[in-house]
Amino acid sequence: HHEQRFMIETEKELFEQYRMGCAAFTPVEDGFMGERAQIPHRTGKQGAIASAARVPALLSTTSDERVVATRDLVRTQFEQAGSSILHFLPTIMHQEQSSLAEVVSAISSHYFDGNTKMDSKMFEKLLTTSQNGEQFAATHAEALDYAAANKSVHILKNDVHDANFPSWHGVDIWLLFDCFDLADRSGFGNWSYAEWRGFDRFRNRLADTVAEFVRTGTLKNASPFTRYTRVATKISQEGSVTVDADTEHYYFWKQTIPAIEALHDSPSTRTAGKTPLCAQHYEIPFYVATTFLLAAMLACGFLFSQRRRRPTRERKALRHAPLG
Repeated sequence: HHEQRFMIETEKELFEQYRMGCAAFTPVEDGFMGERAQIPHRTGKQGAIASAARVPALLSTTSDERVVATRDLVRTQFEQAGSSILHFLPTIMHQEQSSLAEVVSAISSHYFDGNTKMDSKMFEKLLTTSQNGEQFAATHAEALDYAAANKSVHILKNDVHDANFPSWHGVDIWLLFDCFDLADRSGFGNWSYAEWRGFDRFRNRLADTVAEFVRTGTLKNASPFTRYTRVATKISQEGSVTVDADTEHYYFWKQTIPAIEALHDSPSTRTAGKTPLCAQHYEIPFYVATTFLLAAMLACGFLFSQRRRRPTRERKALRHAPLG
């Protein structure tokens, strides 16, 4: 009984971890979130979102950690039920699906025609190949929505290799679109939900377009197990800025946030007038302007008083000088 209860609690914990991937993007909460990434528009423990973000960007939650959690959950179900299997893919998981059974039913009918008789190795292969296509298209397509609102968006793609899954982590790609004008140049701005969600034609075209922005020479093979190679590229009319960040599994946010901040602090992303893409004016803070004004007034007053005191001293010197 104790072992069964432990398995149920483990299953619930893994399921909640995987539910964190429902939303394609997660607001940055602070410098060290670990596995505490939150789902927007939800109440309770998973719905807590801090009001002040350190970085004005949205990061994708399609991470290898959730793939591993899915694999562990699948194996747990195999040990319990033998032939039953859970088909988890993030693009089909919706917030309205509150129960585990609803999610399993929706995924199995959508991707596998209701097939629930599948061994773990076959499932892992299908999970891997489906993720590399579906998540890639869905994440980038949703990023265009944020770009349309002139919000900076970091796009993350996880490249999980079939042959080594799940003991080897792939290479992640981040792209930052300054605004919708740049993101829409690829010619697929008028995409529909059904188009990017279900068709290889659009997914392949989207992947090819995004790949043109990425300088492939900067990508590296990630080290096994917990080591990641994160490649972040900011795309603008002035060119592209790329930073690399190697991160450990449990210190993703803590080690990666400085690299993202470096993009925002780079000369090509901060101008005194306005950005070439979004035309956002740079405003000097009120307290800074006030401080400069007071300092200038004090300096002028000091110089004026010195100029008036100098003739007075000269007259006094002449008045008391000895005659002859």
